[in-house]
Amino acid sequence: QPTAQSAVQPGKDAEAAAEVRRRARLKEEAEWKKSEVARLLGEARNAMASSRYDLAAASLGVALKMDPANEEVRALGQEATRMASQRQQAAARDRDYQQWLDNGRALEAKNSYRAAAKSYRRAREYRNTDEVNRELGDINFVRFRALGSKEEKAGRLDRALDWYDQALTFRSDRALS
Repeated sequence: QPTAQSAVQPGKDAEAAAEVRRRARLKEEAEWKKSEVARLLGEARNAMASSRYDLAAASLGVALKMDPANEEVRALGQEATRMASQRQQAAARDRDYQQWLDNGRALEAKNSYRAAAKSYRRAREYRNTDEVNRELGDINFVRFRALGSKEEKAGRLDRALDWYDQALTFRSDRALS
């Protein structure tokens, strides 16, 4: 015969079984999350080793949402974000450099030597390369040589010689013509 105590037992057994299932599900979720964070961390490390910092930052962002307390993920994510930002800034500097260099060449083709020299100097602010220094030297040579020629034609030979001397400081390997 069932007693009052045994009538309560089936409800407690159902609660205990539900708790066991809940704990098993939580344990499975925790293991999956840990495994997924480890996979994302490995993916991020590989991306960083390949200098793909944007991809690394994205993977680490997902991992951090899954495990906000993971300091390794947080630190590597900050590093990836910093490196991605540096790469973007370098790309912007490269674009600006090329824009100023191209602008200088276009101005030089129009015989706007002063403006071309200014553009070349701006390009040099972004990247001080042999290429831009050569362009700047060439444009200053042409510019000062033209000023010397103008003074020579006007009969001001001392001034012409000063301008020719200036021109030669930029390109001593060029002959005056």
